[in-house]
Amino acid sequence: MTDSPRILIVDDDEFYRMTIQQALEIDERYVLDTATNGREGVNLAKVFKPDIILMDCEMPEVNGLEACRILKADMRTRQIPIIMITGLTGSSDLVAGIDAGADDFLRKPFDVNELLARVRSMLRIKQQYDEIQDVLRMREDFSNMIVHDIRTPLTVIAGMAALVKMKSTDTGSVTTSFLDRIDANVKRVDSMLNDMLVLAKIKDGVFIVNRVEDDLVRILNSVYDNFCDLAESSGFQLVFENRIGSAATISADGNLLMRAVDNLLSNASKFSPDCGTITIRLEAIDAASPAAVPDCRYMISVIDEGPGIPDDKKESVFGKFESFVPQRTSSMSFGLGLALCRLVVDGHDGVIDITDNEPSGAVFRIRL
Repeated sequence: MTDSPRILIVDDDEFYRMTIQQALEIDERYVLDTATNGREGVNLAKVFKPDIILMDCEMPEVNGLEACRILKADMRTRQIPIIMITGLTGSSDLVAGIDAGADDFLRKPFDVNELLARVRSMLRIKQQYDEIQDVLRMREDFSNMIVHDIRTPLTVIAGMAALVKMKSTDTGSVTTSFLDRIDANVKRVDSMLNDMLVLAKIKDGVFIVNRVEDDLVRILNSVYDNFCDLAESSGFQLVFENRIGSAATISADGNLLMRAVDNLLSNASKFSPDCGTITIRLEAIDAASPAAVPDCRYMISVIDEGPGIPDDKKESVFGKFESFVPQRTSSMSFGLGLALCRLVVDGHDGVIDITDNEPSGAVFRIRL
């Protein structure tokens, strides 16, 4: 919270709007702004970025309950405490306000001292929230610093191993085998570092997603380019099917989505047969399609030709460290990879699920 708390007053009644404003102006610390209806209040909250909102319940166009629901559903405004000011007295009205997401209530006509006390109470809650956010940002910055510092010697190790292997004349030697193992484990540690960066974004089981306008085609092209070398060395074919062609603009955290698709590809590569094909597919979702999900416009599919996943495991594999024994391998363990995928997709208000690939394999679908 800033040094001067920002308070937004949303009320269509000029008398109450001015009364609240005058009461709050007693404390010169407050920065105030006003709106005369719910729609204006919702739009102004995104620009003014208040620390607390005082919302009248009964207003034209968009009433206070609906405005509250809109604000609490938006990642940009859901953390703002809302005090619902109402002339309604029934318990059902109180329940409706709680269901809409209101944090506190004040009945009209109200006592000015009670108003100020409730404002101070909500500002304390907002300050505690802001302090937690500062700690989370510090945790993420610290994780980034550690990962950067660890990656520097890893890069040297990988580079030296590659140089020694390149200069080796005996490709079947024990030394070459050891170098291959060094390279594989460097990549494994690098993957763990990526997971550490992702985990640093988790708060209460949900990712802190920093959305900006991005292009899914660009994101998937980056993942494809990064995975091509692994595909070639591992003996399987990697295909990117862009069924959209043009840019697919979306509000997203590009780095997180790349990490999610990368995890799906890593999982597919572990269980793909020799000379098999792994396909990344991007397509628009037809509203009449069985795959359609409300508010989702695009579908990313990662398709493999491995042993597939039994129906009774298709949901549980997204849990941490889930494992099972498929028909054509001795063991299968997903670790944190698929759990992270679900958290990323959930953080983007999307859906991830699994269907069968014919004649064999699995199709992991992300709908956004």
